[in-house]
Amino acid sequence: MGVGRRDILQGLLLIPPALLLGRAAWASSPLRINTHTALWPLGPSGRGPGVFLAILEAAARAIGRTIDAEVLPAERSLRLVSTGVDHADGPRIEQMDQLYPNLVRVPEPIVDYRFVAFAPPGRLRVADWASLAPAHVAVVRGWKILEKNLAGAASLQTIRTPALLFEHLARGRAEVAVFEESMGIGLLAERGLTDRFVPVQPPLAVRPMFLFLHAEQGALAEPLAAALRQLKSSGEGAAIVTEVLGEHPLSEFPGVDAHWGRT
Repeated sequence: MGVGRRDILQGLLLIPPALLLGRAAWASSPLRINTHTALWPLGPSGRGPGVFLAILEAAARAIGRTIDAEVLPAERSLRLVSTGVDHADGPRIEQMDQLYPNLVRVPEPIVDYRFVAFAPPGRLRVADWASLAPAHVAVVRGWKILEKNLAGAASLQTIRTPALLFEHLARGRAEVAVFEESMGIGLLAERGLTDRFVPVQPPLAVRPMFLFLHAEQGALAEPLAAALRQLKSSGEGAAIVTEVLGEHPLSEFPGVDAHWGRT
């Protein structure tokens, strides 16, 4: 399984001592983490904790904490963390602390969100957002990056849930579905649609995703980032992710592989 917890803790010795002051005050309580991502392989599901929480559990353990995770709607999750009711929220884009000043970013990405077009094999060529202008496109409602960049498509349908999005595509009610690649691949496999639809490369956008803490927990940002880096460099993180993915190779999910592939 690679280098163990002792090595992670040794790596944390490189952190300036001031960042670790007050550790005794918070070491005994769980870190309350909210996530709006509830699709395999990134989020918790019936198949297990998912990559995001499995990695955070290991990083928290390395600094002497446990986590208490809950899946909540995206806006509610942000509200609870930005007001200090809960401790942390993710995965989120890098600029989230600019929109919510009470949030502190843990400065080490956990996964990449890769936004791609899903279509029948060989049916679509994509270079950029403008490539989809002639197409009838469907996206999940509320994903602003998609709604903004696809506003010029021949038609743009916003669908309530990811599962309904791919059902919509399978029934021929849209030519293209645009969604996050790793979770889309997981949904295709779950619904037996892998042979009918594929993620079209290159991705339309790639965004590194982070954990954000409420400001009262901000002192944990650098220790958690150091623990994440150590998990990456030691190979222990790759072993954790490989276990989460089961029979699926890590290379099948480029947004995960980018951070947790073995070097």
